[in-house]
Amino acid sequence: MDDAFVLLAAWRRTNPRLSVPERLGHTYSEAAVSITITSITNFISFMIGTITPFPSVSTSSGIRSTVRSILLN
Repeated sequence: MDDAFVLLAAWRRTNPRLSVPERLGHTYSEAAVSITITSITNFISFMIGTITPFPSVSTSSGIRSTVRSILLN
C-alpha cells in the first residue's frame, strides 16, 4: 500500500503536458528507489516476525509472507 502513495506522489510531480508514457517513465524512475527500500524493509520485518518467540506474531507473519510471495510471483 505504501508503494501506491509513493507512485501517486511521483505522478503528481510530473509535467501534465507530457504524454502518459513519458509521465509514467518519469514516475517510475523517481519512485524506484523508494519502492525498493520499502520492499526490502517489509521483507525484513516479515522475516523477523517469523522468528519471534510470540506464537501469534510468528504465525501471522509467516502466513502473510507466504501469501505475499505467492501473489507476487
